[in-house]
Amino acid sequence: MEWKNLSKTLPIGSNLLARGLSNLTNCIHCGELEAANHLLLHCEFSRQVWMQAPFKFSIDSSMILDLVTGIKASKTWICAPPTGVSSGHLFPWICWAIWAARNHFLFENRVFSPSDTITKAVREAIKWQMAQMTEKPFCQQDPYRMEEPTLDSRQIICQTGAA
Repeated sequence: MEWKNLSKTLPIGSNLLARGLSNLTNCIHCGELEAANHLLLHCEFSRQVWMQAPFKFSIDSSMILDLVTGIKASKTWICAPPTGVSSGHLFPWICWAIWAARNHFLFENRVFSPSDTITKAVREAIKWQMAQMTEKPFCQQDPYRMEEPTLDSRQIICQTGAA
């Protein structure tokens, strides 16, 4: 998503307007011209999402100049321990959740609150972080795997299909 933003190919109001592709150029939340920095950082909806983000200190996203600055700054932000998210990993997930909320509203007429949006961001960040683990914790081993029984040379085994 950030690459698309930097290359000005993110299908957002200001980029579509510059190409003459759409008359849907205004932010769905506030009506201002929809630009990436506006939608993901400066719009009142996204500001509410960022204020609810589980960082040690509240984030006022209106003070973040642009997404690149936000990504750099977020590396020092400390996530609250109960979330289970490592520091610095939540910024892209919040941006993605805001983008997804926008698309759900725009294409499916489904409305997500700032609380719903930050909850989705945290949940997705935790899933991603767990998927990056190289070793699975003991409790995540395959519960259906059964150990092969030891056979006595006098036993006869008949295997049948369950289909």
